[in-house]
Amino acid sequence: QQLLTEHMVLAVAGGLLGLLIAWLGIDLLTAFASRFTARAAETSMSGPVLLFTLALSMLTGLLFGAAPAMRAGIKVADDLRDGRGMSGGRRGNRLQGGLVVTQLALAFTLLVGSGLLVRSFYKLQQLDPGYDPENVLSMRVVVNARNSSMNLQERQDFFLTVLDRIGALPGVTSVALTDVSPMQFQQGMFHGVRPEGARESDGTRLPQAQPRSAGVGYFQTAGIPLKAGRTFETTDDENSLKVSIVNEALAASVWPGQDPIGMRYAPCNMMGGCSDSLVTVIGVVGNVHEFGLETSPPAQIYLPVRQAPGASNLVVRTAVDPLQIGRQAREIIKALDPTIPVANVTTFAQIRDDTLAPRRLTLTLLSIFAGVALVLSLAGIAGVIAFGVSQRTHEIGIRMALGAQRDTVMRSILRRGMVLVVMGLGLGAVGSIGLVRLISGLLWGVPKLDPLTFILTGVILGAMGMAACYVPGRKATRIDPVVAFRSS
Repeated sequence: QQLLTEHMVLAVAGGLLGLLIAWLGIDLLTAFASRFTARAAETSMSGPVLLFTLALSMLTGLLFGAAPAMRAGIKVADDLRDGRGMSGGRRGNRLQGGLVVTQLALAFTLLVGSGLLVRSFYKLQQLDPGYDPENVLSMRVVVNARNSSMNLQERQDFFLTVLDRIGALPGVTSVALTDVSPMQFQQGMFHGVRPEGARESDGTRLPQAQPRSAGVGYFQTAGIPLKAGRTFETTDDENSLKVSIVNEALAASVWPGQDPIGMRYAPCNMMGGCSDSLVTVIGVVGNVHEFGLETSPPAQIYLPVRQAPGASNLVVRTAVDPLQIGRQAREIIKALDPTIPVANVTTFAQIRDDTLAPRRLTLTLLSIFAGVALVLSLAGIAGVIAFGVSQRTHEIGIRMALGAQRDTVMRSILRRGMVLVVMGLGLGAVGSIGLVRLISGLLWGVPKLDPLTFILTGVILGAMGMAACYVPGRKATRIDPVVAFRSS
């Protein structure tokens, strides 16, 4: 009862201290997580959190208080046989070693997980998104029937004026109009494509493409490379031939092994109905990772703004800070019509980074947990070995008095510590397999059971484990036999 009471008091006190630290750091955590997810505001010290902390604290006190309480009933004969007076007893050593092995296994598992996420995150950052995100501003000019009485022609004239004035600003390289900036398009908006000469739908699913609207100079401004043909010109309006530009994914899907320039197709709606008017392909551009860097680029069709009205997103390439141009662009639009709002002012680089935000948050948190587990496990190794050395001071003194060399004593200490390290690494390797399966949806470009990550983590953790054993081992080699005999 005394042991259980002591451990319960310690455990509950530790839980309360943890709650205090969490309460003091809740604002910092929310501010940190809000950069990566809109759900950060949901973080709070709620009733379930308090109950969980109380239950975990009591369980910890009960579990780790019961173990020494049970050991207290060991017979004196067993104590003498185990030699607990000198070495702490085999039972105690096994319990301490088991805790260290568990800590090491958890550290290894978390380090492998964070290592795989780091490699995956790095590969995603190096991936070409299909456009050039550097120094490009994106902003939406909200012009609709609710805030403006302009008709279609007046809207087109309004945007032409906006483009001309923003393009004349110092530091602006080019400016263009589009419906949605890269990586901001919503999934599910796809249309069918029926090539010229193909029969009416016979039950076979038509190739699907994501429709886009782009103005003159859009591909140059967004940094989307032109692979063949030409881009849109001012003459591609409502009175000219219906034209479009397709990306490489659509060209390979609809006209495999052929030159798509000059090919015609009929656009089809979601219900399968196809238009009688054919559209001519005038150009092919590179693929863009619209739905995230880890997903395959969708097939896309770009239509000229004059033939597909409704685009209201400005894209501005600059030679200076894009957000600085954004402030000047707001003033231009406000001077033309103060009733028209400007929204979603951001940069292409920020849009790309936002798609990686959930991965970055997971990586950061897992790395923090792995670091804490590593520190605890190394402290556990050093503590167990140091405790063992203190309990064996008399024994080590006798050995050294009988001629044992310091190197021999050091190897003996290191051997005991490294046995725990190896056991922890082995158990951690098994646990890592389960963790990898759990986070497999967050991995990209790396094998789930990546040998390099496993081996590198094992080597690093093994080296740090040996270093943790070295300090108490060095202390053991400096034991004076005379002092050891006096303290026995």
